[in-house]
Amino acid sequence: MGIHGSDRFPVIATTYDSVSSFMNGMAAVELDVNGYINTVGDVVIAPEYQYGQFFLGELARVQLESPNGDSGRWGYVNRLGRLVWASNPNSPID
Repeated sequence: MGIHGSDRFPVIATTYDSVSSFMNGMAAVELDVNGYINTVGDVVIAPEYQYGQFFLGELARVQLESPNGDSGRWGYVNRLGRLVWASNPNSPID
């Protein structure tokens, strides 16, 4: 199992539960929690999110872990893995 190139041969071996399509050189990966890899398979953002969407430009939407086990709030990470914006945990609209 792994990520296959256009010739259908594996180019990146993987042990993840799921791997999204690559967008802008990054793919979301899941192994209990979500993170991101680059096109050579290096982990560039450590898995720590409940859910991770694809990168659109310089940002990806992620769902942060909730300390009480409920669905976490949403935010955006940049390509360095820094959280650049997160929804207000006290907002009734989240």
